Amino acid sequence: RASATRNGEIFAFERQIGDESEIWTKNVRNGQQQNILRVKAPMPTSATISQDGARIAYTVRGSTALAGWGAVVETSGGVPRTICEECALHGFLSDNRRVLAEVADGHSLRLYDATTGAYQDLVTATEGRLDRPHASHDDRWLAFRHTIGTSGKTFVVRMPAQPVSVERAQR
Repeated sequence: RASATRNGEIFAFERQIGDESEIWTKNVRNGQQQNILRVKAPMPTSATISQDGARIAYTVRGSTALAGWGAVVETSGGVPRTICEECALHGFLSDNRRVLAEVADGHSLRLYDATTGAYQDLVTATEGRLDRPHASHDDRWLAFRHTIGTSGKTFVVRMPAQPVSVERAQR
């Protein structure tokens, strides 16, 4: 899977090499590629680039885990920062700082600050699993999936300022 900046000029992608994953960027305007990071990861990291291209969020999972630990690395270099444990990161908001995540227990979707690690619950569920969060480019809408057993529904709700239960989102 590849991820693009808002203007579509830079893509983040990964190459799996045995039990390691390399995260790369490619500038489509000049063709330049840059190896950002190599991390021990037996499964793809789902690397996602921020809309301005300054950061990449990724998730390191075990060989069968749905979630692992999430980290952010600056594309200009530096040491990756772990921002959550038992989570899966999905994408940046337009401020290029906050990252959408699902929690490993499947009962909440969160917004993590990539610089501080602070988080805010967005949607919670008392049963089933919440996953695949995605924000609109203007951060006004949040799409996600809620699955109970083998039946799933996709929801689109206004981006909540306060946590909302999935049961309330269904109304």
